[in-house]
Amino acid sequence: MLGQFSELTMEFGHFCRRPKGGQKIAQGFSPGKTPPERIALKAPPARHAGWRCFQGDSLCVSLPRPQGLGYFLFALRAIGIHTRIVQTPTSAAFLSKTDSGRLRDLESLCNYKANMRVLIAPDKFKGSLSAQEVATAIAKAIHSVDPEISVDLFPIADGGEGTAAILAQHLGATPKLTQTVDAVGRQIEAESFVADRLAIVDMSAASGLWRLKTGELDPMRASTFGTGIQIRQLIDANIPQLLIGLGGSATSDAGLGMAAAIGYKFYTAKGDPIVPSPSRFRDIAVIEPPENQPFPESFGLSDVETRLTGPNGALHTFGPQKGFEPSAIEQLDQDLSQLVSRIETQLGTNFADVPRSGAAGGLGYGIRTFLRGELRSGFDFLAESAKLRDHVLVADLVITGEGKLDRQTLEGKGPFGVAAMARQCGKPVIAIAGRVEHAEQLAPHFTKLASLVDQDTSLEDALRDAAGVLYKRVRSLAGMFLR
Repeated sequence: MLGQFSELTMEFGHFCRRPKGGQKIAQGFSPGKTPPERIALKAPPARHAGWRCFQGDSLCVSLPRPQGLGYFLFALRAIGIHTRIVQTPTSAAFLSKTDSGRLRDLESLCNYKANMRVLIAPDKFKGSLSAQEVATAIAKAIHSVDPEISVDLFPIADGGEGTAAILAQHLGATPKLTQTVDAVGRQIEAESFVADRLAIVDMSAASGLWRLKTGELDPMRASTFGTGIQIRQLIDANIPQLLIGLGGSATSDAGLGMAAAIGYKFYTAKGDPIVPSPSRFRDIAVIEPPENQPFPESFGLSDVETRLTGPNGALHTFGPQKGFEPSAIEQLDQDLSQLVSRIETQLGTNFADVPRSGAAGGLGYGIRTFLRGELRSGFDFLAESAKLRDHVLVADLVITGEGKLDRQTLEGKGPFGVAAMARQCGKPVIAIAGRVEHAEQLAPHFTKLASLVDQDTSLEDALRDAAGVLYKRVRSLAGMFLR
């Protein structure tokens, strides 16, 4: 029945529909005016089944087809409006008059199609599920309730770990293994992705924290040299464009290790060569760039806007999780600031205060300074290059999420980017996360928030079976209205 109306106007206190080829059915109370106790809506012609009226403090929607009722109730649930179903000769749903203003979020969902289309665009649940696995679990849950719903799986990344694989999936790049070293110099194989004129690298593939056990952290020696080896091989292959995901690093060397791998040389004031690392920041006096070395067009992709130095810079913000003693961070930050000044004198650039320069332990700064590249929001780059907006525009509902939603989500994380785009396109958007914190700050940006962890599910239970708990949570959200 919902698909038989061509025009939908919804404002707070104002609700009307126009059937195809017919007259306006009825009009509710005007904005700003006190609603009457009952608003009777003129029943449409017989070929346009359905009618609506306010009774007491409820809006009644009568739907002769149970499937139509299911979709309508699912739509209401999607934006957090709870309903009660009353058995009638047809079927009816009732919702509070106070919820009527929220119906504006239903424009897409209530323009019911034979096959509702849901865009599933989540980031990873870090430590438990990849973005693709999250999307697959959500789709499976939806199809268990109604296999007729069309799902569009669009896993996202925002520059953090896993960005390269997600971009490769959307852009058609294939994996390539490189012999290189990890952050503490051990021989490893690391993955990158290559297309015709494009290469994609996650810096964490070689230099990531995930490769080190707690007892192996060595932040004063940890280096991006292994990531540099990957980049060097891609440069030698004449790849014209390079994308580098900046997340999950075990390093804080400002990209100096990467620079050494692609041909830069570092010396003391006496002319002795230096293998750059945080422990040698204060000793580096001379920086010698490679001669006649062309670099590809390079983009560092990040989900944070951290600067390189200062009290909110890379070392103060991320140093403790990489093993730095708090007492050492201030002195090391001063050493790095002085090194930046020496680099500026010799190379003529200073990108320490550029947003995202502090990403991945300062590799963002290294990309700008040594690769002469640019820094971009990882989500914005993915959304633009993979044409996410086109997928949003044809969806009736958008579902996003990641392992944890909190106030940092609003600082450029992928789910916030999806929500902003969905709202711009007039689509309701649900966010599902392992945990939701600061919900009051997040709520204005999402139609509905859902958490795997609740009074019945502990964090340990959610981590132990993330896919199973996610499946059940999505099914419970949809299942009570799509039976």
